[in-house]
Amino acid sequence: MTPIIDTPALMIAYIVILILAAIQDLKSLRISNLLSVALLLVSGTAVVLSLPPGQWWQHLASFIVVLGIGILLFSRGWMGGGDVKLLAASSAAYGIFNILWLLTAVAIFGGVVALLLLLLRAAVPQVWVQVTGFKGLQKGSLIPYGLAIAAGAIASTLIADREAEPVSVLDQDPFAMGSESEAER
Repeated sequence: MTPIIDTPALMIAYIVILILAAIQDLKSLRISNLLSVALLLVSGTAVVLSLPPGQWWQHLASFIVVLGIGILLFSRGWMGGGDVKLLAASSAAYGIFNILWLLTAVAIFGGVVALLLLLLRAAVPQVWVQVTGFKGLQKGSLIPYGLAIAAGAIASTLIADREAEPVSVLDQDPFAMGSESEAER
């Protein structure tokens, strides 16, 4: 489940951008395109610095698949446009064969965020919400899914197995039928 961000400066930038996006989404129910582009640049830089050019396609494919599915979800009204772009940008740090780790973490945190927001919306006086301007805490407002995307991306990146090699289709023998060779049978 290894994302490719292994440089401390890029890891810090990745995490800071995600935190800023989460705060912005909670505050305004919007995520700036600048944050998504910055996150994509960090992810792309990590890929270029860490992998040989023959493996870059896996990260590009991950970005394209997540963006494509996200656009479909957005067109149905099931996901916000900023959320789609943020998730796609964060997915570029993962190869196509590792993207399920990120998406699973985001889905789990999505449930946690939804539950916490329901509790907070019931507990926090709406006058306070109006004074502070946190639209994500207003009763009846949309769920700021940027929180779940940020939490899932940060968690899956920080707990990633740093010793494991990223999965590459180039490293696998497509004709291997099992662990035994023909001579061993």
